[in-house]
Amino acid sequence: MSSESKAEAEALIPKFEFEQVLNQDQNGRRINLLGKIADQPALLTLERGAFPSSPGPIKALVSSLAGITNLGANDIYRWYLSSIQPPNEGATSPDQSRADLKINLIYPCTPKHIAKYSSQRARYVSESPEIYRTHVRPFIVKQRESGRLDWIFNILEGRTEQEDIILRADWGAVDDHSQPAGFLLLPDLNWDRKTVTGLHLLALVERRDIWSLRDLRKKHVPWLKGLKQKVIQAAATATVVSPSGGGKTMIDKDELKCYVHYHPTYYHFHVHIVHVMLEPGITQSVGKAWELGGLIAWLESMGGDAETGLDQVDISYGVGEESELWKGLWGRLKAGEEDGKAKKMEYLSSLQSPVDELKPSIFELLSEQQLAALLPPSLRYLLAVATHRYPRYLLRVLNNFDQVYALLSLVVERYYLTTFGGSFTENFYGLKREKVLSVRGGEIRRTQLAVPGEVRERLRLQGADVWKNLLVLVGIPWVKRILDESYDIHIAPSASLLRSGGGGAGGPQYVDHDALPAHATLKQRFLWYYKWFLRNVYPSVNAAYYFSILAFSLAYMFDKTKYPSPFLWMVQTRLRRMGDADYRAIDEAAKKMEEAAAGGAGRPGQGLAGLLHPRTLYPRLLSSLRLFLPTSIFALKFLEWWHQSDFSRQLSRKATEGIELPPPVVSGMDLAKSLPAKDNGDKSSAASSGDSKRKPPVSSISYLPILTVPPPPSSDLCPICLHPISNPAACQTGYVYDYKCIFQWVEGNHERQEAFMRGDPTSEWEDQEKDEQEDKQDDANEKAAVTKSRHGQWESGKGRCAVTGRRLLGGTGGIRRVLV
Repeated sequence: MSSESKAEAEALIPKFEFEQVLNQDQNGRRINLLGKIADQPALLTLERGAFPSSPGPIKALVSSLAGITNLGANDIYRWYLSSIQPPNEGATSPDQSRADLKINLIYPCTPKHIAKYSSQRARYVSESPEIYRTHVRPFIVKQRESGRLDWIFNILEGRTEQEDIILRADWGAVDDHSQPAGFLLLPDLNWDRKTVTGLHLLALVERRDIWSLRDLRKKHVPWLKGLKQKVIQAAATATVVSPSGGGKTMIDKDELKCYVHYHPTYYHFHVHIVHVMLEPGITQSVGKAWELGGLIAWLESMGGDAETGLDQVDISYGVGEESELWKGLWGRLKAGEEDGKAKKMEYLSSLQSPVDELKPSIFELLSEQQLAALLPPSLRYLLAVATHRYPRYLLRVLNNFDQVYALLSLVVERYYLTTFGGSFTENFYGLKREKVLSVRGGEIRRTQLAVPGEVRERLRLQGADVWKNLLVLVGIPWVKRILDESYDIHIAPSASLLRSGGGGAGGPQYVDHDALPAHATLKQRFLWYYKWFLRNVYPSVNAAYYFSILAFSLAYMFDKTKYPSPFLWMVQTRLRRMGDADYRAIDEAAKKMEEAAAGGAGRPGQGLAGLLHPRTLYPRLLSSLRLFLPTSIFALKFLEWWHQSDFSRQLSRKATEGIELPPPVVSGMDLAKSLPAKDNGDKSSAASSGDSKRKPPVSSISYLPILTVPPPPSSDLCPICLHPISNPAACQTGYVYDYKCIFQWVEGNHERQEAFMRGDPTSEWEDQEKDEQEDKQDDANEKAAVTKSRHGQWESGKGRCAVTGRRLLGGTGGIRRVLV
C-alpha cells in the first residue's frame, strides 16, 4: 500500500460501488457511504469543499444557481432551496430532491446585518448586575424602540408566515392575568426542513413583558415549566415530511433539547428547540445558549421573594468586535477600564486619604440654613404688601401664614426629597440627604468609588425615611415659629407691663388677662397651661434647642460626628455633596418630567383644558421651581442687602426731605397735661379733676361731637381695646392700633362704638373707678345719661382716627400694616 502511486490512488475512486448511506451531517456538507472496490468493503466520506473567495468564481457561482425554490419570507428575510447543477431536460418545475444549496436572503440589509455576518474577532465578557442596569438595559430598550421587532409582531398578530406555523398554543393568561401565556411554534431559518437530525424550531411567546433571560423572576417558574413541557410535546408530535414526498418521521421527546440565547438576535423572549444530534455550532456555544431546564433550576435555588430574578447575577458570554453590542457598549467599557488602570494610584490615594470629598463644609451648611431661614419672612413681607391692597381676600391668609407656609413646604419638600434627594434649598447648593448605613463607621468608600450608582440607589431616601425628614424640615420649624410667636404675643408684652407697674399714676390700669378665672372653662384652662408653659418652661427648651445645634455643629466641624444637627441624628440621615451619579439621575428625572409634560400638554381639540389638567399642570409647576429658585434667591439677597445697606437709608432720606410732616403726637401727652393736682381733701380738687376731662372734637359738617378714645399709657397697648397689640397697624395720623380694632372702628362696627351709641355702659374700656372723688350728683347725672341713646347727638367716629378724630383718606384702604 505504501508503494501505491498517485495515479493508482486516484483510480480507486471511480471504482467505488455504492451500497448504503451510513450517515450524513445536519448541514448536508458531509456524508459517509458504504460500498465495495474490487469486491472488498470500502468506506467513502464525501465533504463539500469551501466556497471560492475570488470575485470571479463567486460571480460565476451566483449566476449558475438553478432550480430556486422559495421556502418563505417575512419582512426583509427570505429563504430558498437551490442547486448548482443544471436541471433535467424537460423539467417544468424545480426538483427539490436535487437541491444542494440552502439560501438565506436579507433584502434590504442594514449595517447591523453586515457587521453580524462579517469576519470578526470574538471577546468573552462578564456582565454584572450593575453593568446590566446602567448600560445593557438602556441598550436593549433602544434596540426594541428602533422597530427591529416588527417581523416578530407580524407573526404573532397573524399577518405573515401563518402557513409555516406548526402550532399556536393558547392556555390562558399568566398568574397576574396581565399577559397571555401562549406561544407559536415555527421552523427556524437555519433548518432546511427535510433533515430530521437537523431539526431547529422556535417557540415565540405571546407575552411581551419578558425581553430576555434577565427578565425572568422566581414568579415565572410555573410558567416556564409549562412552556417547556408544551413546546417539547408539540415538537415531538409534529410530523416531519420529506420534501420528496417520502415517509413521515416521528421524534421522541428525549431527542429534543430547549435553550435560550443571551444575548439573543432580537429582544423578544423565545425558546430554541433542536434535535440532540444537531451539531453544536456557535449558536450552542458556552455563554450563548442557556438550557431552559437549567434556568428553571437556577431560579428555584435562588433566595428571596417572588421578584428575585436573573437580573441580580453575573452572566458571561462571547461577543464579536463588529457587533453593535461591542461597539456601543463593551468596547467603550473596555476603554474605560484601560483609563481606570492609569488612574489606579489616584483611586488608591482616594481610599487612603482622610479627606471625605463628599462631606459638605460647615460654611456650606450655614449658607443653606441662612437661605432657608430667609424664605419665610420674605414671603410674609410680600404677602403683607399684597394684603394692604386686598385685605378682604388676603388678611385671613396673612393671619394664618405659618400654617399656609407649612402646607406648601410639605408639598414642595416632599417632591424635592423624592426626586432630587434633598430639600428645596439644599438642592440649590448641590447637597443631598442620604441614609447612614448600620455598618462599622457607616462608610463604604471602596464601594462608593467603584459603583456610585448602586450606592446611591441603596442610600437614597424612600418611604418612611422621606416622612422622617419632612418632620425635621417642615414640622419642627413650624412648631418653633408657632412657639416663638406665641411667646412674643402672650408673654413678652405682659411681662414688661407688669414690671413697669401698668399705666402709671391716674391712667388706665393694665388688667392681667392671664390670670385663671374662678370658674374657668376647658378652653380657658388649656390656654392658661399653655401660657404657663411659655412663661416657665419654653425659655429653657429654647435655650437647649440652640445649645444642641451649636454642640453638633462644633462636633461636625471637628469630624467628631456625621450629623450637623441633632434632628438629623434622630432620623439617621446625613447631608452629602451630590456626585456624578446624582446628577445623572437628576437629568433622567428631568427628561421624564419633560416627557410627561409634553405628553399631556394637550391633544388636538383640548385647548386650555389640556394645559390645565392636573396631570400636566403638576409637573410643569414643579419643574418651573428649578428656574424660579435661582431668580428668587437673587431677589431675596438683593432685598436683604438693600435694607441693611446705608445706601437705601440715604436714598430714603433724600426722598423725604421735601415732604412736610405734621409735628408728632407723643403717646400720653394729653393725659400728662391734664393730670389732677394732688388731693388735699378739699372739694376744689375734685372740681378741678372734673374739669380735666378730655373735650371731644367737633365735626365741621354736622357740628356734633365725635367719639374718640384717649391715647394708651404704653405703646404696647391698643388705644381702642387696651389689650396688647398682636397685629400692629398704623393709620395716617401716626397712631398704632391692633389691625382688627382699627379696621372695625373705621368701618363703624366696633363693639365699643356700638355700645357708646346705644347708651350702654362702657366701663369695660374705661378706667376702673377713676371718678371716685366726684360728688354723688355728678354720678346720678352720668347714669341718667348713659341710659339714653346718643344717635343724632354724637358721631360714632366711623371713617376717622380713633384717637384724634381726623378723617382717614381712603377709609380702611389708608390703614397700613406695621412689620416689627
